[in-house]
Amino acid sequence: GRVPATLSARLVRRHGGMPEEAKEIVFTRRHIRRLLRDCEQGVRPYCHVADTSARPPARCVYELSSALSVAVQETEVRTGGVGWRVSVGALVQACWMAAHPERFADKSVLELGAGLGLAGLCAWKLGAARAVITDALPGLVRNAEASAALNGGPGAASGVLEARLLDFLGAQGGPPGPRSATHTTMEEHLLRAGPEPGAPPAP
Repeated sequence: GRVPATLSARLVRRHGGMPEEAKEIVFTRRHIRRLLRDCEQGVRPYCHVADTSARPPARCVYELSSALSVAVQETEVRTGGVGWRVSVGALVQACWMAAHPERFADKSVLELGAGLGLAGLCAWKLGAARAVITDALPGLVRNAEASAALNGGPGAASGVLEARLLDFLGAQGGPPGPRSATHTTMEEHLLRAGPEPGAPPAP
């Protein structure tokens, strides 16, 4: 069933998780506005990249405008690293995109380090001629393909949508760059720390 994001947060706080049948969480425009306002006021950080609540991965629908809703499939941290949930930064970008649809019509868009691919999916649904979602983790590329299917698959928008593996972390066999080292450290922390019971879901 579909569960509003506000209800999912209450379920996590009170019961340590959501019922198994709750497979889809809906983030309404009101919930997204409140979340971003909390970031602006310093209540929560913009860089909160992971939902550390006790809930399992879910299908999430982000209602970004009256004309644009995008669904993404979350994944496990062991599959997606820091890309296992939608980051607040990605949500800020998606909201900006929804407010400026004319910037993407008939354009080619490349999303680097896509994680769950929210921006690439937005661009595609906003009329991009071609949107390419890339990540260095094969599991996230497969996951992006699954998210594309949630949004109606190839016929749902006029443009071409692709998910591709792009090893931008250690290109041409060179040593990992600072970004790779940062990601590795964060992923190790997430795997060691595990979920934090009672924490409300991030987007």
